[in-house]
Amino acid sequence: MMMKQRLINNLEKYQLNLDLIRDFKMVEKFYVMSYKGATRYIILVPKNISPNSQEKFLKLLKKGKIIFTEGQGKSHGDLLGGSWVTKFFSTNFIDMLKKNNVKSFNCYLVKFESKYENNDKYYYVEPSSFVDSLVDGTFLEKRDREKPQKILETWFEKRKQLYYDGDESMKTFYNFSEWDGSDLFGGKNNKVILVTEKLKKTIEKAKLKNIKFEELKKFKYTNLSEKNK
Repeated sequence: MMMKQRLINNLEKYQLNLDLIRDFKMVEKFYVMSYKGATRYIILVPKNISPNSQEKFLKLLKKGKIIFTEGQGKSHGDLLGGSWVTKFFSTNFIDMLKKNNVKSFNCYLVKFESKYENNDKYYYVEPSSFVDSLVDGTFLEKRDREKPQKILETWFEKRKQLYYDGDESMKTFYNFSEWDGSDLFGGKNNKVILVTEKLKKTIEKAKLKNIKFEELKKFKYTNLSEKNK
């Protein structure tokens, strides 16, 4: 009986791996999601306190200790920028994600006091699903390039599923080998929010405002020299 159950468990794991591989082949396009940054759209800035580090800033934000107001712009957007590379989602955006069963994030309602009688509510969002990420580029000092390059070499040797964005001076690599299939997720070592093509199309269909997408490029092992371009 134990042997039979072990066989069933192994078959279930095998099927799960097949499903993940099939899903990965189906979802070939991934995007960095950000706000457009047009000056007419609101940028949220702290009104009462200005923490001197990102760690302190986020800690106080999550506890509701920071009051935000408009730093620029008057127009409502569904994705807004803020201090310390933060992004804020509108209620419409959060509702749309929940309606489409996107659960891979935590959100925190921020205290917002508008200068212009804007009654909208905004949320700070953190993905709860991640893929490994690292930055490699000629702009880095030599000592700062050694560690990421060693990790990249290991990823190359193991033929990891890699995507990247950026240019000659700086590239951010994302390792999708352990991606869990979430439609919204983040880079483990940065504040980037990533989405699948499926979620991108859903957002566009919902006509949410002030959102842009940049497609990630798939790394091809037929040209390993590409990492140094």
